[in-house]
Amino acid sequence: MFILGIAGGSGSGKTYLAKAIRDALPSGSAAVIAVDSYYHSQHHLSLEDRAKQNYDHPDSLELSLLVEHLKALRQGNAISVPCYDYALHTRSSEVINLAPKDFIIVEGILTYHLPEVRSLLDLKVFVDTPPELCLERRLARDTVERGRTKESVLKQWEETVFPMFNQFCCPGRVHADLVWQEGGENPARIHALCSSLKDKLQSLNS
Repeated sequence: MFILGIAGGSGSGKTYLAKAIRDALPSGSAAVIAVDSYYHSQHHLSLEDRAKQNYDHPDSLELSLLVEHLKALRQGNAISVPCYDYALHTRSSEVINLAPKDFIIVEGILTYHLPEVRSLLDLKVFVDTPPELCLERRLARDTVERGRTKESVLKQWEETVFPMFNQFCCPGRVHADLVWQEGGENPARIHALCSSLKDKLQSLNS
């Protein structure tokens, strides 16, 4: 198994890049794990209070469970990845059962925050995108896909998203083996990276 980590700010294009790499690898050989799936359950809070939480702080995530799951996959065991409901701001009752794959891609803003997670990654990519472009993408995503108002998205960006990026996400760039500019479409570069990943996996298995 080869575990690839992808980090970057909200709206940087890391999710797009993770899925593009997965789809460029041999069919069925790769899976993506979103760090966002590991947000703590908020069932004990009202919906109004859930919306006020800082979801860009490391304390919002159960990263210890992510570590446990990555170790289990390394050992050849299947895991049950939590599902997060963005409309209700809490975990849903559903899980995604994931069996070990040749390639596991872990992506999220705080992928590199915890040393225990970093130690389990074979390659670390940081998606480096200008903040103004990240905000533009986040506005488009959250208003269309998550039913939020423009005002609420801007408020969250100013109060938590961008400050937490500077405090917790951006410092993770120093741990990256590869810096990827803007997470944009670059089929040739994605193909080259996937060829390298396959070579690295073969080397690990030899």
